[in-house]
Amino acid sequence: MKITFIVILNTLLLIFLLNFIIVFYPEKILNKNILGDKLINNFGYLYHVYFKDSYDRNFKKIKNYSVFVGDSYILGTSEGKLLSNVGIFFRQKYPNNSFFEIGYPAGSYDFQEKLLNKIVNKIKKDPKKIFLFIYEGNDYYDEISFHSKTKKDLFLKNLKLDVYNYFPLLAKVSEYSFFKIRSLFLKQSVKAAKQTEINNEIFINNRKITLKNQEVQNACGLKNENDKNMFFKSLTDYSNRLDKKYPSSNKIFIYIPSPATLYKYNIIVSKNYLLNKYEKLNQKENFDCHKKNIKMLNEFFMNNTRQKFYFHDLTSDLKKITKNQLIHGLKDINHFNKEGYKFFAQLIFKL
Repeated sequence: MKITFIVILNTLLLIFLLNFIIVFYPEKILNKNILGDKLINNFGYLYHVYFKDSYDRNFKKIKNYSVFVGDSYILGTSEGKLLSNVGIFFRQKYPNNSFFEIGYPAGSYDFQEKLLNKIVNKIKKDPKKIFLFIYEGNDYYDEISFHSKTKKDLFLKNLKLDVYNYFPLLAKVSEYSFFKIRSLFLKQSVKAAKQTEINNEIFINNRKITLKNQEVQNACGLKNENDKNMFFKSLTDYSNRLDKKYPSSNKIFIYIPSPATLYKYNIIVSKNYLLNKYEKLNQKENFDCHKKNIKMLNEFFMNNTRQKFYFHDLTSDLKKITKNQLIHGLKDINHFNKEGYKFFAQLIFKL
């Protein structure tokens, strides 16, 4: 019994030692030569940044670097996998510069900025460029939801982020435990959640593509004045923090249109995450929402007198491609596929 206890204790101590070596020296440890894709998926999202081969691992040699700050599109998520995404493509095109990808899936701008701050503090130098993203799908819901949370909800959210930041080796275990404990408090089992069966259809060159059990995210996340005000308050706070913390960096906001804006269809089914229900939408309704979004954002950035802010909408460029080609996952229509991420990076090259 005593030997078993000593073995368990030593194992735990070893795990914690390895954990904090990763926390302090992630750029030396987290790369593809040491870890595989499956193993890195068990780490916190901050540490996926260091796994990519898109920067000089000797931080002292870094003279110029840029960062991409966003959600799962920047992480490179597609059909349950992590693909090579913008930072990798930029490194290939500009081998003398370093590029960091900071992607927090469905994470609010507040959380994204916290991760950015940790990277900058690690390098001890401001980035030359900061690429920021407004995704037309769940970004609206995420910001509104975040700013609607109670103090207790925010505490739990921040606690989860801190666990991911400081205990990467235990990130997945911690997340699983978090949801398990939460489900007990809510007196409901995660397994009890029912999946509504939906089938969507999109068309490319008159070719019908059926999307089994997939909702298609759309442009209509800001349906009333309260939601719009809440989102733009969040965007204002976000841009103010960026402007104050990184005054010398060029900051480029890039608009990523939702699949509902890029493909043809008759009717799509989307999930309203605020109301937790599915809604039907036709193409004209989505187009009207998209047009209003772009107008509001253009006005926001035009009225924003800060220097070194720039806004670019990728919709027209991406629509030229999606007219003839599927650039999102067949099993995950709400994220780019491999070719989609490549096109995405090529469009950003021009900015």
